[in-house]
Amino acid sequence: MFQSRWIKGKKYLTIVKGNTSYGCIGASGFGKTVFSEKIVELHRSMGYKIIYVFDPKDDCEAAFMGLKPIYKKHIARLHLQGQDPDREPYKVRVNHPISRSVRTIPFNQIPETNFFTIPINSFTDDDIKFLLEDFGEDEKYALFENVLAMLTPQDSAYHFRLKMKMSRERQDIMLKHKNMVKDDFDSLDDGSYGKIDRADRINNILKPFVNDGFITPGDYHLNIDIPKILNDRDVIDIFSCRYLKKGKEKAFVGFWVLDKIFRALPKAKYPVLIVFPELRRITPRHPKGYERILSKKIADLLKTVRSLNCSVVADAQAVSMVDEDVINSFVEKAYGRLAAGAETSYYYKTERMPSIQVEALKRCDRGQFIISSLVKEGLWNVDLPTHLHSEEEIKYDTVFRQQYPERMYTYKPLVTEFRKDCKNMLKSAHKMKKEQDDHEKKIKQRKEKKFENKDKNKLIEIEQEVKLKKEEEKLRRDEIIREVVRQTDGSGNQLTIPEVQKELATMGIPKVGKDLIRKYRKQENIIEPKETVEEIIEIPEEKKTKKKNSKWV
Repeated sequence: MFQSRWIKGKKYLTIVKGNTSYGCIGASGFGKTVFSEKIVELHRSMGYKIIYVFDPKDDCEAAFMGLKPIYKKHIARLHLQGQDPDREPYKVRVNHPISRSVRTIPFNQIPETNFFTIPINSFTDDDIKFLLEDFGEDEKYALFENVLAMLTPQDSAYHFRLKMKMSRERQDIMLKHKNMVKDDFDSLDDGSYGKIDRADRINNILKPFVNDGFITPGDYHLNIDIPKILNDRDVIDIFSCRYLKKGKEKAFVGFWVLDKIFRALPKAKYPVLIVFPELRRITPRHPKGYERILSKKIADLLKTVRSLNCSVVADAQAVSMVDEDVINSFVEKAYGRLAAGAETSYYYKTERMPSIQVEALKRCDRGQFIISSLVKEGLWNVDLPTHLHSEEEIKYDTVFRQQYPERMYTYKPLVTEFRKDCKNMLKSAHKMKKEQDDHEKKIKQRKEKKFENKDKNKLIEIEQEVKLKKEEEKLRRDEIIREVVRQTDGSGNQLTIPEVQKELATMGIPKVGKDLIRKYRKQENIIEPKETVEEIIEIPEEKKTKKKNSKWV
């Protein structure tokens, strides 16, 4: 539902319907932000909680809602609109992730800011997909999720990276000792070890976040409470990352906040209006990597605003600059002055806008719009906001210092204390790793000792088997020799020693000595044959010759 009022022949927007999504499209400098601010003011009058999730230009543009107007033209226009320019501006709270990096957060005086941290144990499946820049749930995802589940409320991102490194070392051990049981490394589930390079890649992804340090344990005192913020309707909350340097870190903070809002909306006390300024910087036309995950999250939010009891407003310079799925998910669109080179075919084909209206958009003034559901009603005008509007020539910090010098603070003590806490977290993580390494070393030693004892027992068993086999072979050999010794020839005479040796050789027992044969005969009480006796006393020819030729003969 839209309502208007007329001032000097122009129709001004005064009432909008809640629980819907508004997209404002128009050229730069022709009132896109003014339209968004008007939607914010109207929703605030309806009891909505206002949240700016992103600050794409890093200039705290939305924080101007907490400042009084300073331009004469603006003040005169407010009088014309019947509004008091001297009224107290909105309460605004700028939220910014704290950082331990050098020269990230300035130590000089800056406007009042709520520095916060993000608890690592609050990461959801969507957060993991954002960090991995992948929609799929592959082995990297399983490894990330598994190590995340191992964390305690006292564990920080340092603990996470070290546990990920330890999982890499375990995988290395598993590759070296394939016989070792996985239960010995009881920190990870079966099938979630992943390859070694996956653990390294996850650690590399988290490295810049760890360097800044704003991902902290679940019980850290600076952790932000999104449900609590949603229930504080009197304050307009703005999330900015203007002091951070990495684009992915900035996007992740906004994504994390949006995800927590998305999950907390069903239990929120009040309806919520979420604002996305400069949508093209958040969800570009052809998103890549983590931008795809973020675009899908915003598109899902736009499609479910009514059921979640919230509204969304966003602005962009042209339809072609924003992700197609996102721009098509808005329920209402307000079209302002066409940007140079804007695709008029979209207005003809998609919005089915008459050519006369398209031509009107090419010539409309600042603050004039055509609403997609009310195309036939022509141009609508938007009032100027009751607060200071951001302009290129003024800086937020400068005006804030002029209007609220008592709320300018230096956050050096807070950052210094946070750095000390980060060092303690790092020490705690290394202590945890040392204890875990000692524990695993004992397990490994116990396992290796078990394998060593197992090998010794196996060697003893083999030796016993060999010894038993030898004994059995000896018994069999003795039995054969005794049997042959007891044999007689056809005349009933005992075999001679050469005949016994020959017979044994044919049975596979060669080289049996004469003394051994005589020993068996004696044991068997066999009388030596006559030939054997003669053979014993007979002197070999060699010995006879030697004695004859010897000097002492």
